[in-house]
Amino acid sequence: ISENPDNILTLSDYASYTYSQIAYIVNSLNSLLKQHEVRDNDIVTVFVDRNHWTLITALSCLSQGITYVPIDENHPDKRIEFMIRQSESKAIIVTGAFQKRVEKIDDESNVNLNIINISSLLDDVKTSNHVDYVDSCVNDVACIFYTSGTTGNPKGIVLANSNFNAMAMQISQLFTKLEVNDHILAIMPIFHGFGLGICVHTSFCFGLKAILQPKSERKSLDKLIIDYKPNMVTGVPTI
Repeated sequence: ISENPDNILTLSDYASYTYSQIAYIVNSLNSLLKQHEVRDNDIVTVFVDRNHWTLITALSCLSQGITYVPIDENHPDKRIEFMIRQSESKAIIVTGAFQKRVEKIDDESNVNLNIINISSLLDDVKTSNHVDYVDSCVNDVACIFYTSGTTGNPKGIVLANSNFNAMAMQISQLFTKLEVNDHILAIMPIFHGFGLGICVHTSFCFGLKAILQPKSERKSLDKLIIDYKPNMVTGVPTI
């Protein structure tokens, strides 16, 4: 952040934010979580738009030692309820688009959710040259991803800080010509380990620019590549 404060960290069709702006927003979210008594080693469910919010919430949780449980908007309500209960989340972070849906789940299931709407954090964005963080261990749990549940209830897959750091280092070794401010086009879902680990964590570690799109489909991939001219596109073989 201090080395590249004015470089773009996240870019989409709707907005772009620099490293120093993202740092300011992340610190604001860190303060908001503390107000809601969410601390290190707690677990939070995250149900936000697939754009800069994904990156902001992930960096906030990682910096505070909070375990991140991402929700895909395509998940049915019963699956979301199961994930919240099974993970024992202390709170659920939402943006405006998902507030009513989460409230409906809460009313129908009596989960007693601590709902934290973070939409207002973009109302007055300033800059910061650092992100406040707490000390954590490499083996602390960073994220819990849930399987599709096609053979029963979804199963939680636990990834530690060391798993995300290993992914970042592997990318740096595979793509030795990547330089600060190069572009990564994020077409993988962020509720997927590689989506969060490569498109978000790796971008932040090496000063890259993450191009985040609300929806990335194969039929629109060619347009995204033409428009943004990424240096790297991360995907799975079917893509």
